[in-house]
Amino acid sequence: MMDSLKQWLAARSPREQLGLHSLAVLLGLWLLWQTGVAPAWQVWRGDRAQQAKLDQQLADMQAWQQEAQQLQQQIAAAPPNSLRSLQELAKTLGPSTQVQVQADRVNIQFKDAAPQALAEFITQARLQARAKPEQAHWQSRQGHWDGQLVLSIPNSR
Repeated sequence: MMDSLKQWLAARSPREQLGLHSLAVLLGLWLLWQTGVAPAWQVWRGDRAQQAKLDQQLADMQAWQQEAQQLQQQIAAAPPNSLRSLQELAKTLGPSTQVQVQADRVNIQFKDAAPQALAEFITQARLQARAKPEQAHWQSRQGHWDGQLVLSIPNSR
């Protein structure tokens, strides 16, 4: 195949040979550009913007990692402190609120609790006493809530 191509090229005039060689060189340069230089050039051109974006993403992830580590390092409240916190917080639900402790669960019964007070109680119970809601049985009456809430508290393992 190469021999026949060489013979065919040798049969051409010097001017045609020069044109074909020039065309082959240009085609080679174009292929080199398309496969090697152009992709690298595009990456280099967009490098600064992409680098800034990646730097921001890295900073966000590092901040999240630090926040997660801080949360992991927080020492869970001991059960006596959790109970004390829940008993204090339960007073915000109203005077008829009753708190009953059963092992690692706390049963809270309330009447006429304001919706905002109930929401704040659940939030603070989660944050201060590390209590997790397990069950809730509520009824709305004239814009207030009656019901029962069962929370689990951390044990002393």
